[in-house]
Amino acid sequence: MYIPEAFHIEDEELILEYIKEREFANLITSSGDKIENSHLPFYVEKVQGKTFLIAHLARANRHWETINNGISIISFLSNDTYISHTAYDTKVSVPTWNYAALTIHGKCHILNEEETQKVIIKLLKIHESEQHNIDTSLIEELSKLTVGIKFEVTKFECKFKFSQNRSQDDFLNMLKKLKNSDNNDDINTYNFIEKYKKYIQK
Repeated sequence: MYIPEAFHIEDEELILEYIKEREFANLITSSGDKIENSHLPFYVEKVQGKTFLIAHLARANRHWETINNGISIISFLSNDTYISHTAYDTKVSVPTWNYAALTIHGKCHILNEEETQKVIIKLLKIHESEQHNIDTSLIEELSKLTVGIKFEVTKFECKFKFSQNRSQDDFLNMLKKLKNSDNNDDINTYNFIEKYKKYIQK
């Protein structure tokens, strides 16, 4: 992924926080001359210093049949919006698009039925109450309809592109435009910048 230095995010704790916040991403794998992709919710596991992203696919989604521990990527994209040239004081400016993006490189492999059951239970606990009454027979049935996957991370490529390469005045004017907008994408992007401003404005 093309990442100019001003937009490059290397802090792994921040990246993992971003993954936990976003969760939903695109798994892209290749096998022979075929490229497959599926949009999935992921969660993070750290094991013996290694980072893994875990998810499951519907068994009816034939993507899983092409996953063979080969090189794969997971792509997150979020908090994006159009930025008009009028957002800047600089006379000669071009419109642009501001966004956060994360590409994760690694290897993906299939989990067995018992491991898939653990993935289903973990996702239930993440997205529902910790006191969720888990029906064992239901989990067993669900695991027959799904296929768990485990993605071992080898490299993160993270980009927060929010006009931080421009002058301080231009950056603040852009923020003001977003804050005062009635467009949801603008407002969400403003809130994201405010949350991570210390990483964006290095």
